[in-house]
Order: sequence, then C-alpha cells, then structure tokens
Amino acid sequence: MEYGGVSLKNQELARALQNEICEGSAQVHATMAKVAKACAKFDEIGGWCDAGIRSFPHWLTINAGFNEHTGGELLRVGQALNSLPSIDAAFAAGQLSFDKVRQVTTVATPATEHIMLEIAQGASGQQLGRICKSMRRIAEANAPKQADKRLRLRGLWTHWDDDGMLELKAKLTPEDAAVVQAALQSITGSKPVPEAADDGVKDPADDRWAARRSDALVAMCENLLATGADGLVKSGAATQVVVHVDVGVLTGESSEGRCYVEGGSPLSAGAARRLGCDAEVVAVT
Repeated sequence: MEYGGVSLKNQELARALQNEICEGSAQVHATMAKVAKACAKFDEIGGWCDAGIRSFPHWLTINAGFNEHTGGELLRVGQALNSLPSIDAAFAAGQLSFDKVRQVTTVATPATEHIMLEIAQGASGQQLGRICKSMRRIAEANAPKQADKRLRLRGLWTHWDDDGMLELKAKLTPEDAAVVQAALQSITGSKPVPEAADDGVKDPADDRWAARRSDALVAMCENLLATGADGLVKSGAATQVVVHVDVGVLTGESSEGRCYVEGGSPLSAGAARRLGCDAEVVAVT
C-alpha cells in the first residue's frame, strides 16, 4: 500500500533512519564539544610542546587526523566556550553542531550569548553563517583605526590586456563606493531583476549590465573633460546615497544597531554621521 507516493513500509524505514541520523548527529556534536574543551585545556597546560611540533594544530594533524585549519578552530572554539556557558551547555548536549558553534563563537559575547544561542538553534547552518558574517563586518566597521586602514587600502589600478583593452580595478571605502554606485546608477538606471534561471554567473563577453556600467563610466569622464576639472569643486545636482542607520547609532547613544549603505557594506557610526551632516534624514518607526 502506498501513501503520498511512498509505501507504508518505506515510510517506517524513513522514520527509523531519520531518528538514527538525528540521534547519531547529536552524539557526534556532544563528542566534538568534549574534544574542543579538551583541546583548550591541553593547549593551556602545553601538553603538545615537543621537539619538531610547531603548534597545537600541528600536533592535532599528527595525533588526531584533523587538518591544521580545523585544529585551529577546535582550539579557538574550546577557548571561547570558557566564557559562554549557555552555548557550551547546548553544544555538550548535542543541540548545536560544531559548524554552528564555530560560527556563533566568532560574534557571541557573555552579554549576547543568550540571544545568539536562540538564533543558532533556530537558523540553518547556512543562515547562521550569513548572520555571523554580517555581524563581523559590522564590528569591523566600528573597530578603532578601521577607517584609517580602509583609507590606506583604497586605490585604483589599471592594466592593459593582451587584447588591447584596459582593465580597471578599484578598492573604495564604503561611503566613497556608495557615491560611485549612485553616480553610475543615475546614468544606467536600476539594475534589472535577474530572471529565475539566472545563476548570477555570466560570460564577461555577454554581460550587458556590465557593459552599460562601463558606458556610464566613460560618459561621466567625457562630461568631466567637456566641463573641465574646475567642475569638481562646483556645486551641482546632489547625488543620492541611501544609508540605513538606527537613531541610537547616529546620535552616539548606542554602539549596537544597524548602520549600512543600502545594498552595500556596513558603515562605521562616524562615517554615517559625516554623511548625515548635510543630508536629508527620514525617520522610520
């Protein structure tokens, strides 16, 4: 007898296998929690120190079969769990996988671990990875000296290809990138919504959107050459750059909250305040 395209016999087998997979996975997670905690303690007492051993991850490759990257993550996670008791307990109970714990321990603090534990338990591994990556980028944007570092890294490089075409490569700060993006979009219009079958990977020779952006860049340069460089210091039509920022971050009353260029990178609170000095502010409740 079949029900919903699956025989009753296979349904029973599927349920049994599902239980076996989930229970076995929970046991694996709990074991990995023990290994991570043991790694942290082993490193603390210097148990791996011996002739020819470069580091604890190197010791793990020899004695436990992990590669050095995984060994380093095991050590980092084990050390982080010492100050995150709730996440530690969930990991030890098999409720969180090592993949989830390695992500959440990059952003969780004793003050935020309860909410981060909720997020980790409710999100898929891929969703949690995106959330934690976004949180790390926000933290980096507000890190001391991050603005100076970004300024040092900015630049524009040119290279002539063998086919006689010039290749441009640029690195811009988030606020400068937002201005460039807005200027290009003012000429090209909004980027078209990709078709359902569009996987985002295009042949450079058939990327019409990229071609429109290159035409827009040329048009901007032609306009500058026609009007002269003096036009760079003259006031003209305002360029619209949209920044989303929580009021507490903007006023400096809170260090936590949203602050990012629409469709782009997180901004530091200082950069948002600089952009907001002569910009329109729209309050959204």
